[in-house]
Amino acid sequence: MSSGQSDYIQKGIKSAEQATAEDKAHNYEAAAQHYMTAADWLMQAMKYGAMNPQMKQTIRPKIESYVKRAEEIKEILKHGPSKKKAVADAPNGRGNSKDNKGDDDDNGDPERKRMMQKFEGAIVSDPKVTFNDVIGLEQAKEALKEAVILPVKFPQLFQGKRKPWAGILLYGPPGTGKSYLAKAIATECKSTFISVSSSDLLSKWLGESEKGVKGLFELARERQPCIVFIDEIDALCGQRNDTDFELRRVKTEFLVQMQGAVTDNSGVLLIAATSVPWALDTSIRRCYSGADIAVVCREALLRPIRRLGSATYFKRDSKKKLKPVIFSSLVNKFYYRTMKIRHFNALQDNYMYLITDDKTTECAVVDPAEPKELVETIKKEGLKLTTILTTHHHYDHAGGNNQMLELMGTAKSQIKVVGGDRSLQGLTHPVKDNEKLQIGELEVTCLLTPCHTAGHVCYVVKDKNEQAVFTGDTLFIGGCGKFFEGTAAQMQSSLQKLASLDPKTLVYCGHEYTKKNLEFAATVEPDNQDLKAKQASLKSVTIPSTIGDELKFNPFMRTNQQSVQASTGKSDPIECMAELRERKNKF
Repeated sequence: MSSGQSDYIQKGIKSAEQATAEDKAHNYEAAAQHYMTAADWLMQAMKYGAMNPQMKQTIRPKIESYVKRAEEIKEILKHGPSKKKAVADAPNGRGNSKDNKGDDDDNGDPERKRMMQKFEGAIVSDPKVTFNDVIGLEQAKEALKEAVILPVKFPQLFQGKRKPWAGILLYGPPGTGKSYLAKAIATECKSTFISVSSSDLLSKWLGESEKGVKGLFELARERQPCIVFIDEIDALCGQRNDTDFELRRVKTEFLVQMQGAVTDNSGVLLIAATSVPWALDTSIRRCYSGADIAVVCREALLRPIRRLGSATYFKRDSKKKLKPVIFSSLVNKFYYRTMKIRHFNALQDNYMYLITDDKTTECAVVDPAEPKELVETIKKEGLKLTTILTTHHHYDHAGGNNQMLELMGTAKSQIKVVGGDRSLQGLTHPVKDNEKLQIGELEVTCLLTPCHTAGHVCYVVKDKNEQAVFTGDTLFIGGCGKFFEGTAAQMQSSLQKLASLDPKTLVYCGHEYTKKNLEFAATVEPDNQDLKAKQASLKSVTIPSTIGDELKFNPFMRTNQQSVQASTGKSDPIECMAELRERKNKF
């Protein structure tokens, strides 16, 4: 057992002792908190690394008893003094199971009935959505078919170590079809589909949220085969800290119910959706880690199943056994995302970015104008900062470079400050067009995009499964930067260079100007339906966009379109660009 596990267990024991003391003293609220904290620490110990089976058999009943006792106390607090007395008279403050039988009988509990009725209302009987209705997302659909539909239709193939997944996380920007995919799964599987959001489970009353989580899973077990879909899971299972005691207890209950340490969840599949997967607690978001050796074995066992599904035809080998023949590489390679992008607000409307390679923990920052929060995050998470990517020399983008280096202390000598403007603060590595850099295993391509400033650089960062571009003040969502040190021809060339990227490339710009930009765009193309849809879906934070979307509604990216040229009265794209910028300056 590792030292980390030992620390978790010791903390769990300490919390359990505090819980028992508070329980005996009839301080029930404090006792309930300590019981859930103890269960939480022991759950963390079981997840931390390899643990011998005997230790697991010892810890699991403890977790179960602490959670059960916490739930008993919640009932006591809810129903008044008479039940407190029944508990107080029993040894160790635990009460007599015979006397408390009525208390634990959920079938006679009107609160439980009310809660179950609420979740009954969340059951979608027939979503009437199939995979054929979902356009694109082929890799996601194939992965979901393998994880969900095949085990239901061919259970004989998914026995032993080749068992179905218990939970799936759908992530991506808003509007990418996460909820639609979940409905398609329910239709294809002919399963009960329960759709809830985090707000349906959370309550302001002590203990109600945990009870809601338990009730949801109890209903799912009664209705199996059942799919539980929780939207915006990050609101329920965000990162833990020392202040959110309420959510900490909810997360503990959620883990206990989801992972079956207390109950059997066979026949229940949890699907969760979020647009910020990096904000989830690490115990919820379990990726392809070294501790998950079982995942490697499961992947190997699933390869024959994938070959069966992708076979063009079958032929007999030298041993006269039928083998599938695949003309092309139709077996999907399952890449696990290693690039994590987080934005931080700076000054009035600036965005700073932290880019992390999850695999190596190396990271880079983009335009750290106010670096204090960035440095705190880097140090708290034990990341290794290797690069400061600066888009241009303006103070609201490069003005925090030296402060960033000072705050990093002794590590600053190992940090490169990258940019294209020679006058850039702290510059150590001037770059050329299409120059390649590395952040761990992430590849960075530097694109010179002069106009806003003469040495402006956009950075394209990609892992095996995703690509993003950090555009600074060259490209905004729905707009572009002013021509401070360049011409319309240069801006046209720079934007066309960005337009040549993969349409799925995520766009992270330097400022939150989207609302005003789209209002101007509507004066240029008032009948643009994509523009109207974008305006209707605006939120306070509008990043990221995509290159494909910008080509649909950003007039500065559409200077070769007849509708934009007609609006400006210019048939030449460069003249059209100049006219648009002039109008925008006066808008």
